[in-house]
Amino acid sequence: MFPTRHAREYPDSKVIGPGGGNIQGTMRNEPRVLVVEDDEVLARMLTLLLSSEEIDSRAIGCGNQALLAFMDGQYDLVILDLGLPGMNGLELCRRLRALAPRVGLIVLSGGGPECRNEALLAGADLFLRKPFDMNEFHDGVRALLSGSVVRLAA
Repeated sequence: MFPTRHAREYPDSKVIGPGGGNIQGTMRNEPRVLVVEDDEVLARMLTLLLSSEEIDSRAIGCGNQALLAFMDGQYDLVILDLGLPGMNGLELCRRLRALAPRVGLIVLSGGGPECRNEALLAGADLFLRKPFDMNEFHDGVRALLSGSVVRLAA
């Protein structure tokens, strides 16, 4: 389980100040990614991978807290699991898409084709089935952060 500090925020995650700027209040240069995953090991692995690519990330393990964090910050991409405590991943995906039609959304799940279809209908840009290929993950993150993937419907 997660540490209870900061409502399931992982202690090793970078924290950005209100308004999307860093703690010193300067403009941010790195893309920002919110990782919403209740498996602490996977969440840390993803944040470490993103950090190695100079991508600022924050990991949260609860759907409700992730929605609050998203509304409080400026994120370029959200990577989320479907099986979350609190608000489930499909509902979170729908709400994030409604709040920010242009944010990138990657859904991670162990579910099959039906689960994939539900995630895409909820607004996901990419669905990766666990266990997923790290190259496919990396390519999806890069494509969504570069803006080379364009959402036609909001």
